[in-house]
Amino acid sequence: AFHGIAEATSVLRPEGITSLLHIGVHGGIDIDGLRTRLAQFRRAEPQVGVRLSQPAGLHELLEGKIDVLIEGSLRRHPGYRCEPVEGGFLMGPLGTGDCPEVETLRCCLRAAGPPSAVPRGAARARLPA
Repeated sequence: AFHGIAEATSVLRPEGITSLLHIGVHGGIDIDGLRTRLAQFRRAEPQVGVRLSQPAGLHELLEGKIDVLIEGSLRRHPGYRCEPVEGGFLMGPLGTGDCPEVETLRCCLRAAGPPSAVPRGAARARLPA
């Protein structure tokens, strides 16, 4: 059964795509503001497919449902990396932080202007105690 699923998946995969990066986006971040940066990422890493999920939070990251999370506020969790990017923070497991895809995404998120935040106070960064 699994062989059949793997075979069907390889047939359905778009040409040239070798891997998939599943990005979770917090509900307080306007996904339209990310379009420019994601287009830049796709140009830099054309072999990587991108899947966005919104709303997503720390629990999806902890459960492995997403690969990385764009969060509106600073959150620390053991075993996870939280780095500032324009308009928020990029979170991901420590072991994947240096992967080429994640490194390119991080650079693209830092290079462009900040994403528009949904107008509410929830998207403010909190300072660590």
